[in-house]
Amino acid sequence: VTLSHKPPTILRVTSPVASVCEGGNLTLSVAGSGPGSLSYVWTRGANGPVVGQGTSLTLQNILPSDAATYVCTLTSACTSATVSIPVTVRFVRISQQPPA
Repeated sequence: VTLSHKPPTILRVTSPVASVCEGGNLTLSVAGSGPGSLSYVWTRGANGPVVGQGTSLTLQNILPSDAATYVCTLTSACTSATVSIPVTVRFVRISQQPPA
Protein backbone atom coordinates (compact mmCIF):
# COMPACT_ATOMS: atom_id res chain seq x y z
CA VAL A 1 0.00 0.00 0.00
CA THR A 2 1.36 3.39 -0.97
CA LEU A 3 -0.04 6.48 0.65
CA SER A 4 0.64 9.92 -0.72
CA HIS A 5 -0.20 13.17 0.95
CA LYS A 6 -0.62 16.31 -1.04
CA PRO A 7 0.97 19.32 0.69
CA PRO A 8 -1.17 22.37 1.47
CA THR A 9 -1.64 24.71 -1.46
CA ILE A 10 -0.59 28.32 -0.96
CA LEU A 11 -3.37 30.40 -2.49
CA ARG A 12 -2.36 33.96 -1.69
CA VAL A 13 0.70 35.78 -0.39
CA THR A 14 0.77 39.47 0.56
CA SER A 15 3.71 40.08 -1.75
CA PRO A 16 6.77 38.07 -2.76
CA VAL A 17 8.91 40.94 -1.41
CA ALA A 18 7.90 43.58 1.14
CA SER A 19 9.46 46.97 1.76
CA VAL A 20 8.59 49.38 4.55
CA CYS A 21 9.93 52.66 5.92
CA GLU A 22 11.64 52.67 9.29
CA GLY A 23 9.09 53.36 12.04
CA GLY A 24 6.21 52.07 9.91
CA ASN A 25 4.01 49.01 10.30
CA LEU A 26 3.77 46.03 7.98
CA THR A 27 1.32 43.14 7.78
CA LEU A 28 2.30 39.99 5.91
CA SER A 29 -0.43 37.48 5.12
CA VAL A 30 -0.76 34.05 3.56
CA ALA A 31 -3.81 32.00 2.67
CA GLY A 32 -3.77 28.31 1.90
CA SER A 33 -5.96 25.28 1.44
CA GLY A 34 -5.39 21.64 2.10
CA PRO A 35 -6.85 18.53 3.60
CA GLY A 36 -8.33 19.25 7.02
CA SER A 37 -7.44 22.32 9.00
CA LEU A 38 -4.16 24.15 8.52
CA SER A 39 -1.92 25.73 11.12
CA TYR A 40 0.25 28.72 10.24
CA VAL A 41 3.56 29.41 11.99
CA TRP A 42 5.76 32.43 11.18
CA THR A 43 9.51 32.41 11.81
CA ARG A 44 12.25 34.92 11.23
CA GLY A 45 14.43 33.01 8.76
CA ALA A 46 14.10 29.36 7.87
CA ASN A 47 15.31 28.11 11.25
CA GLY A 48 14.75 31.24 13.29
CA PRO A 49 12.54 31.88 16.28
CA VAL A 50 8.77 31.72 16.01
CA VAL A 51 7.47 35.29 15.70
CA GLY A 52 3.77 34.63 15.16
CA GLN A 53 0.95 32.23 14.41
CA GLY A 54 -2.07 32.57 12.17
CA THR A 55 -2.67 33.71 8.61
CA SER A 56 -1.02 37.09 9.15
CA LEU A 57 2.00 38.59 10.90
CA THR A 58 2.07 42.27 11.86
CA LEU A 59 5.37 44.02 12.49
CA GLN A 60 5.02 47.36 14.26
CA ASN A 61 7.39 50.30 14.61
CA ILE A 62 9.83 48.70 12.17
CA LEU A 63 13.56 49.07 12.81
CA PRO A 64 16.43 48.35 10.40
CA SER A 65 17.14 45.23 12.47
CA ASP A 66 13.70 43.89 11.43
CA ALA A 67 14.93 43.42 7.86
CA ALA A 68 14.93 39.66 7.28
CA THR A 69 13.20 36.89 5.41
CA TYR A 70 10.03 35.88 7.20
CA VAL A 71 8.86 32.31 6.62
CA CYS A 72 5.31 31.04 7.02
CA THR A 73 4.90 27.27 7.34
CA LEU A 74 1.43 25.90 6.62
CA THR A 75 0.94 22.50 8.21
CA SER A 76 -1.86 19.99 7.74
CA ALA A 77 -2.23 16.67 9.53
CA CYS A 78 0.35 14.91 7.33
CA THR A 79 2.46 17.45 5.43
CA SER A 80 3.48 21.09 5.15
CA ALA A 81 4.38 23.87 2.72
CA THR A 82 6.39 27.05 3.25
CA VAL A 83 6.50 30.52 1.77
CA SER A 84 9.32 33.02 2.31
CA ILE A 85 8.84 36.80 2.19
CA PRO A 86 11.97 39.00 2.25
CA VAL A 87 11.39 42.27 4.11
CA THR A 88 13.58 45.31 3.50
CA VAL A 89 13.53 48.44 5.64
CA ARG A 90 14.03 51.86 4.03
CA PHE A 91 15.41 54.60 6.19
CA VAL A 92 16.63 58.14 5.72
CA ARG A 93 19.89 59.28 7.22
CA ILE A 94 20.20 62.95 8.11
CA SER A 95 23.73 64.05 7.29
CA GLN A 96 23.36 67.62 8.50
CA GLN A 97 21.11 69.11 11.15
CA PRO A 98 18.93 72.00 9.99
CA PRO A 99 19.74 75.43 11.51
CA ALA A 100 17.98 76.12 14.80
